[in-house]
Amino acid sequence: MPILGFVEPLPGIPPTAAHLRSLVQGLSGRKGVILYNTFHSPDGPAFLSRNLGWPAKRLQLEPPLEADGRAYLDHLEQWVAAVVAAKP
Repeated sequence: MPILGFVEPLPGIPPTAAHLRSLVQGLSGRKGVILYNTFHSPDGPAFLSRNLGWPAKRLQLEPPLEADGRAYLDHLEQWVAAVVAAKP
């Protein structure tokens, strides 16, 4: 699955309104999903979701510290399910 863009213009830099508008302009008419981490603000992904009609999924980057093998596989399954949501 190709990466079509990044909410942050550079890692760790919050998106500007101009950056979000350029993503909407460049991605309109395409199908996709917005994946973002729990430590990121939901504002940018929510804006993109409203304007592109794509689902936005907020996901943990890593499984919990106390995770066992089953919890780790459940964590991976959440990410796979979120990516599959974008499949045509």
